Amino acid sequence: MSADRPVLVDDKLYTTEETAILLAATPRQVERLRRAKKLKCVRLTGAAVRHTGAQIRAFIDAATEGD
Repeated sequence: MSADRPVLVDDKLYTTEETAILLAATPRQVERLRRAKKLKCVRLTGAAVRHTGAQIRAFIDAATEGD
């Protein structure tokens, strides 16, 4: 694993704010990625959503394919 990649726990549920920090993005950018179906999420109740480490890793892998 590359040194510039965050260490993710597959079954941990990360908040939008935590996900933004891990992706070096803003919470608004994370929300846009989620709405565009580029970043998968786990919907809890109502508007509450979380992202697993595996979902974040899959997004990073897809975004860095070909690098």
